Amino acid sequence: MNRLLVFGVFFLLIACSSNIEKDIVGEWGGTIAQQDLVFYSDGRVDMKGHSHGVYQGVYKIENSNELTCTFPRLSKPVKSTAKISGDNLTLIFPSGRKESYLKK
Repeated sequence: MNRLLVFGVFFLLIACSSNIEKDIVGEWGGTIAQQDLVFYSDGRVDMKGHSHGVYQGVYKIENSNELTCTFPRLSKPVKSTAKISGDNLTLIFPSGRKESYLKK
């Protein structure tokens, strides 16, 4: 394959990829899950359930898209893989379940 073509494909992949750590900051409304998520730049997260109030916790992102949210009110951390495309956030859990959110 021609070097220019390889460089162009590589550049396109980088340009289209999301920086999860930066792009996740903000408020997201659940499209399936009856909850909203707010990620703050300082590592805090709020989970606002439509029927269970607000859970406050912290989050971290490892390996570019592995999201771990820890809430003191829950017995264990919530782990998922985060994918952002435009204004859409998809969380994929180890069980295979997916949750979708729209940026507010």
